[in-house]
Amino acid sequence: MRKIYDINDNWEFTPVFGGEFLNGENAEDVTVEQVRLPHTCKVTPFHYFDESIYQMVCGYRRRLDLSDRGDRRAFICFGAAAHYAKVYLDGELIGEHKSGYTAFEFELVTDNPTPLLAVELDTRESLNFPPFGKVIDYLTYGGLYRESRLEFREQSFLDDVFAKPSVPDAIRVSSKANPRLVAGLSFDGVIDCDPDIIGDADEVHMSVTQKDDDTVLSEVTVPVGGSEEQGGVPEAALWDGL
Repeated sequence: MRKIYDINDNWEFTPVFGGEFLNGENAEDVTVEQVRLPHTCKVTPFHYFDESIYQMVCGYRRRLDLSDRGDRRAFICFGAAAHYAKVYLDGELIGEHKSGYTAFEFELVTDNPTPLLAVELDTRESLNFPPFGKVIDYLTYGGLYRESRLEFREQSFLDDVFAKPSVPDAIRVSSKANPRLVAGLSFDGVIDCDPDIIGDADEVHMSVTQKDDDTVLSEVTVPVGGSEEQGGVPEAALWDGL
């Protein structure tokens, strides 16, 4: 079972990233402060400033607790980082992400139960990734401006699932249908699922449950790598027939 921990507290921030900060030390002439995510690298005044005051190569770091991981895989997940992030674990680069408007994650491969996570964040404009490259009419700011979380996942897990419900042709209605008749329709529906699986699992077990009381409507087990999986929804009703 996947475990998710919000890790927005107890971060340290510096406006000048360097080797000392990366290794858990503090340089004498560099400011380091305790912050909480979401965070901006520079609080701007209400008037008389330009974009240069928030453009820098800053840093964030935090000590992680992986003691509850067991035999699971650990991942660090960021909602966003403006704009070019390099992520380090105990001083080693584990990945980088360009663009300040998309979420990203990296796996934490270590035997250290309390590793030091550090983020080198370049908030300057660059022609190499969006939204920069031509002309924009807004300020982009910088920092880890969305939340972060730590996830423990099984050795094999669902990375993504695309689910699409289908309605039998006999049930499809037009705008001229009587709303009272449409409201009483029910049918055996089907949900087509295309899962993206990470790991060495041989099969996938999928269940369709009812949201209100977790009643299991249908279950199916299929081999990995086959066609799209299907789950049944008995006595389904149209959400909006018109």
